[in-house]
Amino acid sequence: MNEIVLRGCRPETLMGYLKALGVLRILSEQLKEHTVKGFWRNGTFVIHSSCDAQFILDFFRDKYVPTPIVAPWGGGSGFYPGDAQQGIGAIERSTDGRLSAYREIIAAIRTWPEISSPLKCVADIVSAIKNEASVMRPGKARTLYETLLKTENGYRGKVEMELGLSDLIDTPMDGLGQFCKDLEGAQKKAANNWHMTVKKLRTKCVGLARGENKEALLKACRTRLPDECLSWLDAVYLAPSNSVPIYNPLLGTGANDGNCNFSNNFMQHIANLLIAGACAESRSLFESSIMGTPVSGLIESSIGQYNPGRAGGYNQGMGIEKKNFKINPWDFVLLLEGSIAMTGSIARRFTDNPHGFESLPFTVRPIRIGYSSATQDEDCRAEIWLPMWKRPSSYAEFRHLAGEGRCSIGRRQAPNGLEFTRAIGMLGVDRGIEGFSRYLLLKRRGKSYIALNAGYMPVQYRPALRLLDELDPIIWQLDKFLRGFNKKIPATFVSARRRIEVATFQLCQKPDPASFSGLVQALGNMEYLIAQRDRSAKINPQRPLGGLSPMWILESDDGSLEIRIAAAIASVRCNGLVGTVRSNMSRVDAQKPWTWASGQSQQHWHGSNLVERLSGVVRQRMMDAERLNTLLPFSGSVSLSPKDVVSFLYGDTDDRKIEYLLWGMTLIDWGKPGLDSLRGRWSGALHNDPLPRGWCLLKLLHSYDFIRGVEIRKDPRSISLLAAGRGAESIQAALHRVRVSGLMPLPVNQDEQINTQRQLAALIIPTNDQGLLESLVLEDKK
Repeated sequence: MNEIVLRGCRPETLMGYLKALGVLRILSEQLKEHTVKGFWRNGTFVIHSSCDAQFILDFFRDKYVPTPIVAPWGGGSGFYPGDAQQGIGAIERSTDGRLSAYREIIAAIRTWPEISSPLKCVADIVSAIKNEASVMRPGKARTLYETLLKTENGYRGKVEMELGLSDLIDTPMDGLGQFCKDLEGAQKKAANNWHMTVKKLRTKCVGLARGENKEALLKACRTRLPDECLSWLDAVYLAPSNSVPIYNPLLGTGANDGNCNFSNNFMQHIANLLIAGACAESRSLFESSIMGTPVSGLIESSIGQYNPGRAGGYNQGMGIEKKNFKINPWDFVLLLEGSIAMTGSIARRFTDNPHGFESLPFTVRPIRIGYSSATQDEDCRAEIWLPMWKRPSSYAEFRHLAGEGRCSIGRRQAPNGLEFTRAIGMLGVDRGIEGFSRYLLLKRRGKSYIALNAGYMPVQYRPALRLLDELDPIIWQLDKFLRGFNKKIPATFVSARRRIEVATFQLCQKPDPASFSGLVQALGNMEYLIAQRDRSAKINPQRPLGGLSPMWILESDDGSLEIRIAAAIASVRCNGLVGTVRSNMSRVDAQKPWTWASGQSQQHWHGSNLVERLSGVVRQRMMDAERLNTLLPFSGSVSLSPKDVVSFLYGDTDDRKIEYLLWGMTLIDWGKPGLDSLRGRWSGALHNDPLPRGWCLLKLLHSYDFIRGVEIRKDPRSISLLAAGRGAESIQAALHRVRVSGLMPLPVNQDEQINTQRQLAALIIPTNDQGLLESLVLEDKK
């Protein structure tokens, strides 16, 4: 068994991947050798075959029979007036036995009534356009037709006057070009102008006729063309009953990319490569195409969307614009032969989705993220995830994979690129696939598209991605809310929703603490925007978002204090009638945080930064506790060592990160699994920094109702003094409260390096070591 490494078939471009499939398909179907298998090794396609490389090179030069690729429904296909005829004409005139089926199919199509053109002379064209314009509504299209008719009449009149004729409108189209060439001087210039205008009118006529007959032609191809064409038709479009055709984005919109018709280009390259005497270097060109060896004899032509670097366009060559590059014609031939392997299936996978992507192999709705040039408004036709496998497999096995392969999350098929990425990380794909190359079909060259390689993702089980199941109901509810704007979504919400998508995509690719933290912060950004929205507005979420488990915090734990502080604050629960901290941040019900507050809420989230906002929350919760006669309202489901608060007191933490995380963690349901693991992990302090005694005294008085068995009455003076920036006086008031309660405090002074607003804000952080605080501010018991 020979192992042939096809160094010219690499997945860096969609062309390279499809060429590999093309070689595997042709060898399997035309050599009738069941031992031919292929696989990917280090990003290169490898063939296992009993034939050696030299035999394969000779076979493609001498015995390869092209698939009869035709697309008579499309413009530029070679079957309509004005289409390029070099390739199709050469095949029709050829006597090569390999092209006999191709010739018969072309000849049969030319006899179809939907193809036969009644445009025999100029009068037929002018009459057809006049009839069409007469029934059109006023507008740009009708004005264009009328302008062309007027221009044609003017040029024709001028030619008739120059030549002394009066019946040029009856000139046959077949002879019009030669008629213009035979003239000279001013007569020739006028005739050429007339000829150009007539050709424009003919193009309009052909487009109208083709548009009217396109669906009829698609059906005719299914019923009239022989079996040799069915695999090609299956690759181009799906034809569900009682529905419009669904085109495979891999082959554009019906085997064309803008003005580039794939079938006509294919025929031109076949004529150049295979017809006797057409290309003496066919073998060396084929070797270069699949082996990656240098070669001369390239031709200037369009490669279309399959190789972005050689697709042409502005700033793509040495000049300002390069229409076409030189390409190896075998590249185009093999990639189209390979595209036939990517046939769709309508069976049970067909749904009501208008895009029909669920029926196409590894093709999903696009997400405009995951590549450096991604923008929200970029026109993207689809994205295709093509499998890479390392076990030698036959073409029949690949066809089964393409026709019946699955990429699913649970029981549902992945509908878009984000879900596809998630499914890969949860092993929701067929076994045996090592990874996927991702391609996005982006509009980048006028109305044409390019297939951008957006990276490779290995198939690897990532159990942490199971947590995304908890996110699904939140995203569903969020998108339902956004759909209520009827495409007039505020830009801030659009940006926040995109940020969630980007963070989710990054998480699926690399589910580490940084990615989980990034997604929690993105969710927090959206939650903040919803909280700031006027509850009386017509469009609002039906209920507050939520339902994540504490496992999200465990997975987000990157070892930073910001994660700990945000989680502890977010876990502050309701004490009596004083609600959770979320009720202070948004207008949720104080007692039922899963619903919106029906009347007056406890929301109090004001200030220019996190410290000011948390300070306001502390004051509000203390006033509510005093008014409602409840316990001190700063206990939480998660509590930290007092030493973990020191960095926050001295301003050494990233407050912006804390706030985004805090908003995201308000979506945590503290009754779900994971809380015990979190408490165990954070039982000890992250740092061993010295604690400021002043804050320890204030924290002790405002977090515990009993200190060394003595009940401490609430005293709002120390809070008010801190809010006013009078830290030393606040500490003196606290010391007085301790003394009148019968306890003996140690000497405590205000640390001038600590901002009083931070001291006040830090009181909301739940702590768990009361004994440590007591030992720092109270004399030892005797």
